[in-house]
Amino acid sequence: METSALTQRLNSVGLKATPQRMAIYKALEEYGHASADLVFDKVKKVFPTISVATVYNSLNGMAEAGIISRLILRDNCQYFDITVTAHSHFVCEECHRVWDVLTYLCPYPQGIYKLAGKVNKINMVFYGICKQCWEQGKQKEAGDGKPNSNVR
Repeated sequence: METSALTQRLNSVGLKATPQRMAIYKALEEYGHASADLVFDKVKKVFPTISVATVYNSLNGMAEAGIISRLILRDNCQYFDITVTAHSHFVCEECHRVWDVLTYLCPYPQGIYKLAGKVNKINMVFYGICKQCWEQGKQKEAGDGKPNSNVR
């Protein structure tokens, strides 16, 4: 997002477009998906006196305002996502990178509308080994790449 558009977006939800907040957003934008600690490490290079609390508070504030989204992964690991439109994720269990998966590739589970009157948010996460890790031989289990029928 361009600086002027980001400034306008932040101001429209009652958040000040401080240089630190702008840098936090830009760092997340570079990563696409990142933990607050990863964003902190990047922003600290530009703002050496910034605190971890400022980064966490800014990311949480932007998530609550709908400028970014929050993603809770396995073991309550919290990531922030630059994409706020409906989509799912793939997480590599080797390199821990996170990718967006377009929602239209992941149809709603059968019968969801029989259970829910309204679906507000989808949080579908696929876990596995990314192609790069698989091809580099990082796969620890013997296998041929076919889905494991024991996964629940």
